[in-house]
Amino acid sequence: VELSWLEGRPGLMTGATFGVPWPRGALRKDQAFVLSGDNGDLPCQSWPTAYWPDGSLKWTAHALPAMDAAPERLRLRPGSSGVKGGKQLTVKESPDAIVIDTGVIECTIPRQGAAIVRSLRREGRDIARAGKLVALSDESPDCSTRQTAYESRLQRVTLEQRGPQRSVVKLEGLHRAQEGARSWLPFTLRLYLYAGAESVRIMHTFVFDGDEQKDFVRGLGLRFDVPLVDAPHDRHVRFG
Repeated sequence: VELSWLEGRPGLMTGATFGVPWPRGALRKDQAFVLSGDNGDLPCQSWPTAYWPDGSLKWTAHALPAMDAAPERLRLRPGSSGVKGGKQLTVKESPDAIVIDTGVIECTIPRQGAAIVRSLRREGRDIARAGKLVALSDESPDCSTRQTAYESRLQRVTLEQRGPQRSVVKLEGLHRAQEGARSWLPFTLRLYLYAGAESVRIMHTFVFDGDEQKDFVRGLGLRFDVPLVDAPHDRHVRFG
């Protein structure tokens, strides 16, 4: 299968995932794949996503790691390849957290509590801590002064994929009032981390389960604590 980018080759390749359909009966369900670019085979993680009634592959998904430059065109074929990426993605699980190291950054995801990301580390140093979902609601459509703040509370954390080129963690929970016992706005958050990447892709889904006559969402976002380690005269925050 010959592949190309829908909107041209990306200028910044932070990892990518794509799907490929296959004709009925063409490939067995356990078929391996090789992905090649302009200069030879590439590191690639492949997995099935759908089957035909006869058990043959119908759809497959494939993940590329982060790289300096993406190939202009790609070619996917059945086969096996021993090619590995320069940066290796590793996953460590413990009773209280999941730690994913892309080879550039290390992301620690707790299994319970308010934080959805405990820390992001680069070169042994924290660059962000205590990442939480936050929400702000109002009792009036006209922006009253009676607003309520909420933050995330985890209920379930699942490691859906563990590499070697892509790992996915699914987090489920509710927004709980910082003052009071109310919990609402159930959310599902997926964190995608690619080998060699210095970024984390986040997919956020929430359900509005409040009263449309008195629950007005004023804000919804993600907040991190950022340690400032430079000298005081070099600590600047710029808004542009």
